[in-house]
Amino acid sequence: MGIGLGRLIFGGNSSSPDLPEPTFVIATSTSDGTAAESANSSAKSAQAPAPAADPLASCESSTKAEAASKGVGYDDSTILVSFDTAVSYDDAVGILDSFGLAPHNSPSLKEQFDANHWLTVDVKKGDEFKEVCVVRGAEGVKYAGPNYTFKLAE
Repeated sequence: MGIGLGRLIFGGNSSSPDLPEPTFVIATSTSDGTAAESANSSAKSAQAPAPAADPLASCESSTKAEAASKGVGYDDSTILVSFDTAVSYDDAVGILDSFGLAPHNSPSLKEQFDANHWLTVDVKKGDEFKEVCVVRGAEGVKYAGPNYTFKLAE
């Protein structure tokens, strides 16, 4: 096996992507005449990539920011979840139950669902944004969000 000429390849690094980080590549030839390359990178570029951000934490953070930007309050122990029109009341309750959640109990709960296709859902105080994110992508769920409160002018 013969050794060919080396070439210097530049690429950015994570601390300063505008500055080149050299990688030395050695080209060799094999016994059958084909070329092979091996890279000798700096220890810094050989490190494993950083783990991806937690999607639930990311969703919570963006949902909190969105809520704060609205300039209105929200109930700190319930969320609102609306469902596709094809979802029945029993199916909606089943979807919530699959996440360990239940609708807020009220005398006209089923009638309210039939008219609007949404439910107010009880959650642990402080978990509003987490539960919104958990429920948000479920099949049959059209919308999940904080239970915003508005003050009417007197």
